[in-house]
Amino acid sequence: MEIKAYQTDFLEDLALIYLDSRRDAFYWTDPGSYHLSDFKEDTQGERIWVALEEGKVLGFIAVWQADHFIHHLYVDKAHYRKGIGQCLIEEVYRFYQAPLRLKCLSKNKRAISFYQSQGFKVLDKGVDNLGEYCLLQLKSLNHTNA
Repeated sequence: MEIKAYQTDFLEDLALIYLDSRRDAFYWTDPGSYHLSDFKEDTQGERIWVALEEGKVLGFIAVWQADHFIHHLYVDKAHYRKGIGQCLIEEVYRFYQAPLRLKCLSKNKRAISFYQSQGFKVLDKGVDNLGEYCLLQLKSLNHTNA
């Protein structure tokens, strides 16, 4: 597997992963409220890294650079539990060498469990227009002394 910076030829595959993943992860919402065009709109102005294997897009991570804030991390469902999310986090961590933060909806237990397994700690909880969320922060990777 390799991690590459976003290129426009990844757009279609990333939009599909984004659409399918949100419909799966946010099971309590109306799946009809998500659209293929959301990816381009929702990642505008963010730095994106893409996980690939033999040219096939497996997942991506998008970061709002000003705050080192992970805004999106999604992996194609067919490739869950293969270390892709971990590799994407490691790439971003190597790039920023600073604490990383993200928000995760509290109902998304699978994602919260994943982030905690990667070393993220809950800093705070709050409520926004999507519901209750946890604010998480990563100061160092679990398996390194960084």
